[in-house]
Amino acid sequence: MSAHLHLIVNHLPVLGPLLAVPVILLAWSRQDRGVWSAAVLLLLLSGVGALAATWTGEPAEEQVEHLAGTSEAALERHEDRALPATIATTTTAVVALGTLALRVPVSAASPVVLVLTLLSAGAMGWTAQAGGQIRHPELRDTTAPLAELSHDADHDD
Repeated sequence: MSAHLHLIVNHLPVLGPLLAVPVILLAWSRQDRGVWSAAVLLLLLSGVGALAATWTGEPAEEQVEHLAGTSEAALERHEDRALPATIATTTTAVVALGTLALRVPVSAASPVVLVLTLLSAGAMGWTAQAGGQIRHPELRDTTAPLAELSHDADHDD
């Protein structure tokens, strides 16, 4: 169950910032506070999703780490990347919410939040890339040294 929950919630912080980018750009171009509120909502959902993915990550790892086909190296990469990505995404959400709460003009808030959102999207994409390799050997780097590939195969039983 833990792995399923993790797979469900981890899509929010990956897709949320990507969906927020055009909304931010629209709010910026129109100087529209209502559209800005929608962008902030998307970023808040992304931040909450990042926290939920972090909270469900360890139980999910415990559920899949001993299954055949699981890459221990990908698990470690994914876990190492998750914390900075979660910090970036939740920071973006807090900053965006702060601009709304403090009634910062859209013209001033949108460039800052856009940069943070792009950084969050990149960090989450980087994290998701490693996460996808955990149970999908077709996504793994086939040019990795044989020692690493055989190490992953040794943990498949």
